Amino acid sequence: MNLFDQLSNLTFIPDAYEQWADYRANMTKLICQSCEGGSIAIFGVGECNDFDLKLLVNQFEKINLIDKADVDINTLAKKYLLTSAEIAKIDVYKYDIVGISDDDYRGLCSRLSEFLRCEEDDASFVDYALSEYEKLLAGNNPLTVPVISDYIVASGIHSQLYNMAAWIWDTYAAHKNINDRRIYELISRAIDMKISEVNDNLIKMGRKKVMISSELRRIGTKGGVEGAYQCLLDINRRSKENIINIESVEMLMWPFDLSQQKMYEMELIVFTH
Repeated sequence: MNLFDQLSNLTFIPDAYEQWADYRANMTKLICQSCEGGSIAIFGVGECNDFDLKLLVNQFEKINLIDKADVDINTLAKKYLLTSAEIAKIDVYKYDIVGISDDDYRGLCSRLSEFLRCEEDDASFVDYALSEYEKLLAGNNPLTVPVISDYIVASGIHSQLYNMAAWIWDTYAAHKNINDRRIYELISRAIDMKISEVNDNLIKMGRKKVMISSELRRIGTKGGVEGAYQCLLDINRRSKENIINIESVEMLMWPFDLSQQKMYEMELIVFTH
């Protein structure tokens, strides 16, 4: 199995729906309090464990669910006991906000693994991997706006922009006991450049309000979460420059994966533009 698929399988959290019950209730409540009906688009919806779809279909006339992976509306309908009339309110879109496809990542892993089979020198491997990562990160497709909605919600997506790219290198670097930081630095620069573009597009998609929730910190650790940290800086910059008007800021506790003791303090910012 390709390394990308192996890592993707590890992202599944079996008890997420149960563990996230309070977080889901609080997040959904804040969304409903900030909106007045109409249409809403939710980015990074995944299996919809952090948004109560039943409550949302009762408040909004149209719900657009957007994720880089396929969203199975039938599975969501069973999870939230949706009627056929409620299902008719929902559209799903497969959309990656950085423009790197699953096949792009599979190709990267295949080429890196093939190089390792032919060349054992660590320095040569790092140089080759660096050139492959440069091509991957430079070849992003331009972002396009998939759908315009009254309200936009994006929760936890900024920390995931190039998370898979970093995870892939983590795996190879650990296997070869490589401490070279150049690929991580390349990914960090790509995140810095992409954050503003992502937020530009989220703002373009929302006619009335945008709600962005990012990891302020992981509980029990020091420092910010890469991607999320840059997102919060970008939002604060836009506010200081009067590009956006922040209406509210709320803090939420996200029990991401209790089996691995991963909990995050989330900062939900609601703003107009």
